[in-house]
Amino acid sequence: MAAYLTRHGARVSVDLLASAGKSAATVLAQHAIDTSAEMIVMGAYGNRRLRERLFGGVTRWIVGKPPLPLFLAR
Repeated sequence: MAAYLTRHGARVSVDLLASAGKSAATVLAQHAIDTSAEMIVMGAYGNRRLRERLFGGVTRWIVGKPPLPLFLAR
């Protein structure tokens, strides 16, 4: 995805983050804010929808409380 976006003129940064016991959604949202990102680009619903409904997930949390504009891909 990063290569594709770069070829189309987007400035892209790929970072590996430690969770320190926090949820992945919280870490991603905070990192986006800390780095002054303009947009979050992520895949959506990689897990089965039933599992997603029962346990929640990063996609549900980010879509429900977006700290920035989102670009979701499936």
